[in-house]
Amino acid sequence: MRRRRGSSRKKDRNQVDVRSKFRVNNKIRVPQVMLIDEERKPLGTLQTHVALERAQEAGLDLVEVSPNTSPPVCRIFDFGKFIYQREKKLKEAKKHQKVTQLKEIKFRPYTDVHDYNFKVKHVIEFLGQGNKVKVTVRFKGQEMDNKDKGRTQIEKVIEATKTIAKLDSPVKMEGRIMHIVLGPLSSPTHKPSTPKKTTEKNTIKQEVPAKNPSIQDLIKQVPPVANKA
Repeated sequence: MRRRRGSSRKKDRNQVDVRSKFRVNNKIRVPQVMLIDEERKPLGTLQTHVALERAQEAGLDLVEVSPNTSPPVCRIFDFGKFIYQREKKLKEAKKHQKVTQLKEIKFRPYTDVHDYNFKVKHVIEFLGQGNKVKVTVRFKGQEMDNKDKGRTQIEKVIEATKTIAKLDSPVKMEGRIMHIVLGPLSSPTHKPSTPKKTTEKNTIKQEVPAKNPSIQDLIKQVPPVANKA
């Protein structure tokens, strides 16, 4: 009978790591502990079984928080709630964590006009999403004798994306593949300039500040490249 995947899921590593850092309740083996109660009041040195009884009477846990002191320091609190809140914070941090991916767009030394424009639009879209883009040119057979063609393709991509991308990795040749890595520019925050007013013959003219081009505008501005014989 085939086992369901859900029944054999592993525990979250973060949860396992946090639990393994603390000795709780009956796992505390030392004879005496320095106790801090649920209101964070120090109660001095007590027998471990007495401290455990106080925790159980309060419906909480006895947690060893400083094992390297003599005697170890223990606190009374809800350990399950502590783990839950910690996991919640980790999940919230992951939600706001931006993951940069490395996308790859492949060209050929003689990529035609339609394919070139299509691929460059994808490069711009990926950069606009905050991803890095690896631009590669693969050479086959005798195309290795015309590496300049591949370098020309890469230079055209750099030129088409110069307003939104930076060169993270220069042109490299590995085997039959020439490649670069483009990274997105951090979007500068420009404060809109105050329109200037000039009076000429009772007329007022306002200078409208130029707007930064959007990703869609940049895509539309990609010039078609003519085929070279």
